[in-house]
Amino acid sequence: MGTSYSLYMTEMDDESFSPIFKPVHALGVFTEYVPPRFSGMDENWRNKFVEAMKWEDSKLRLYTDKCQLERWFETVHGVAKKVVAQAYARQTASAVKGGTNGNAKKPAGEVFADGLL
Repeated sequence: MGTSYSLYMTEMDDESFSPIFKPVHALGVFTEYVPPRFSGMDENWRNKFVEAMKWEDSKLRLYTDKCQLERWFETVHGVAKKVVAQAYARQTASAVKGGTNGNAKKPAGEVFADGLL
């Protein structure tokens, strides 16, 4: 298993779980062995699977290095956290003003894809 992924999974507990991985955490995943769910495959297919994962890994390394994927991720992740924090603050403020019975007024003109605001 890729070193970053296996280290992340073995050191993870309920407190530190995050479904968000940096691109470098995916480097090397399944390039050394086939995951258990594919253990029933013929050995020839398992070898092809590992080779395909090595090819994908080489492409990800290319994008990580050439396209500065790590910097892009950090920027996008930071902006997303700010947007969520601001939306949460607006919802919380709206709930405080309108009471806690679910009849709070929603901010005018703001609608997110999930329809929460």
